Amino acid sequence: MITTKKQAEDLIYRSYMLVGKRLDYNAPDSEKRHPEYTRSIIRRLDRRCGVPNILVTGSKGKGSVSVMTDNILRAHGKSTGLMTSPHFFEFNERIRLNGEPIPDEALIKYCEKIAPTLELIDMTIAEREYISPIAAQVLVALLHFYGKTDCNIFECGKGVMYDDVNNLSREYSIINKIFLEHTRELGPTIKDIANDKSHIIINGQKCAYSAQQSREVSEIIEQRAFDCGVHLKTYGSDFYAENIRLSDTGTNFDVHTKNFGCQNIHLPLLGAHQAENFALALAVCEDILGSIDSEKLRYAAENTVWRGRLEIISHSPLTVIDCCINRESAFRVKEVLKLIPHKKLNVVLAVPADKDYRGVAEEISEIADKIIFTALENTHYRFEKAQAKCTKDGIFEADINTAVKTAKKDADMVCVLGTAAMGKEITNIEQ
Repeated sequence: MITTKKQAEDLIYRSYMLVGKRLDYNAPDSEKRHPEYTRSIIRRLDRRCGVPNILVTGSKGKGSVSVMTDNILRAHGKSTGLMTSPHFFEFNERIRLNGEPIPDEALIKYCEKIAPTLELIDMTIAEREYISPIAAQVLVALLHFYGKTDCNIFECGKGVMYDDVNNLSREYSIINKIFLEHTRELGPTIKDIANDKSHIIINGQKCAYSAQQSREVSEIIEQRAFDCGVHLKTYGSDFYAENIRLSDTGTNFDVHTKNFGCQNIHLPLLGAHQAENFALALAVCEDILGSIDSEKLRYAAENTVWRGRLEIISHSPLTVIDCCINRESAFRVKEVLKLIPHKKLNVVLAVPADKDYRGVAEEISEIADKIIFTALENTHYRFEKAQAKCTKDGIFEADINTAVKTAKKDADMVCVLGTAAMGKEITNIEQ
């Protein structure tokens, strides 16, 4: 019997946690993930919902594009369901109905509903196999969205081929920029990763949309679209953003498709890539809606909140936070920060020891005056004082509260980088 939120969350992670240390974490997704176990039940609920799905993948910016797509559709009067991960504060954020996180009572009710099915599947699978937490999350989302939405948006996880989200039908799919990441799970080369994520395109869907990609990635996506008989729209050809300007309040830009243009859009997020993300979201929304209202589009942009993605959380001094745990993401952060006028930049790193903290530190050290390594209270993550030795003059503070206070003492700009779990703690500091 599930009667509390904790019990609901425990159910979602139950199968994965049961495997525990028996799981080979170094194995590729093709060996350790089994979306086939939940395929029939997900597809049954999906058919029952009977509304168009939009699936989103990529190596970075999946969540931003998902939220922007959701905002544009809702600004034009559509009822939407949105599923993203990870969460920044509370698990409920992962499942949203018309912008609102799923209430505790609904999460509990739907977890109680799916519990017998998940437990039955668990009894029939091999000792080292498990039901992905994402599968349970998709089931809860579908039950929550049923009968209440015109369109549902689902963000895929690391990949697509072995992600339970891939069990869903889709009329539209979005592929944000792909780069070399999650090589352990998806494969050692950029072609392996692109091939995995290109499977978001399937036979029978209406259209696919791609961000600007490297040539080898574009070729794989284009071939997949051709093989599936799906029309592919691409950034720079079918839609684009231009005249991009950054300030301490966000990003302003113009956006265009072949049939529509809108000037001076403002996003309260930092980075040229966010303008590109918005153009990607606009492209799919234009096809769904048929036409776009400029004022509604501006409203959707102005009210886009995506926590922890180059988010400005304070102006005294200017303090920016980003969920950045690898070198590629750190490069993007670095390029954005270079465009913001400042005299001294101090950086706080709350990147766990098993993530690419060295890559983040080396990349950001090119512009940082001081780097302060720190730890979180969250016991699910491991931090080590020795991490600070990876950069010259790196220092370590035992808690993020002290680290941020130290960073603010002598800088006019502070950037906090790390795992999404820092969201609750850094926000508490700012309140």
